Amino acid sequence: MATILSLTFLPVQSFAAIKEDPSSLPVTKPPETTESAEAKALMLRLDEIKAMDMSKLKSTEKKDLRKEVRSIKRELKDIAVAFIFQPDY
Repeated sequence: MATILSLTFLPVQSFAAIKEDPSSLPVTKPPETTESAEAKALMLRLDEIKAMDMSKLKSTEKKDLRKEVRSIKRELKDIAVAFIFQPDY
C-alpha cells in the first residue's frame, strides 16, 4: 500500500521540479550590434540637420543637405531591412 502511494506522488513531484517560474529566469538583452550603433549615428546626424537654421544657408548648401538626408534615409532603410531579414541561428 505504501509503495503504491509513493509511486503516485513521484510523477507529480518530478513535474513540479522541471517546471520553472518565468519570473526566476534571467532576462538577457540582445547585444549592441554595429548596425544599431550606425543607425544611432545616422539618426543623430538627421537631428543635427533638422535643428539647423536653413534661412541662412545658400541654395546649393540646402540642396546638398537634402541629398544627404535622402542618402541617410536610404541607409537607415537598408539597415532596417538587413535587421529584419537577419537569420536566427
